[in-house]
Amino acid sequence: MYILSLFDGTSAGRLAAERAGLPINKYYLWTRGVEMIKPTKPIETYEDYGFKKCKGEYGKHGCYYLCVARGCKMIFLSKELLEIIPWEETDPRIHAQPNCRYRDQRTALDIVVELATYGLLITKY
Repeated sequence: MYILSLFDGTSAGRLAAERAGLPINKYYLWTRGVEMIKPTKPIETYEDYGFKKCKGEYGKHGCYYLCVARGCKMIFLSKELLEIIPWEETDPRIHAQPNCRYRDQRTALDIVVELATYGLLITKY
């Protein structure tokens, strides 16, 4: 079983699964503002999954983003963390106008789970 815990505070989800005797292959946790999930591959590899290099200074420091139309979110990725944040036109890291060429039906969470399943993310748990 793969578990992605978004509000992990005390790891109660992991504890409950263990007490229930459920086999856990991987347990990923994410807490907003805390670097808990990070990439496992060279950061440029994520361009193959649709991530774009950030604009300006952010791009010079190896930061990438992926806009997610469903739910209006942005997945921000650096060598040290992955973060899901609301998409905002005024964010200096990304393009100013939404220009998605296609509509993906996945949510940001779906994409993060997929990346984790492929071994492209690790947790500092």
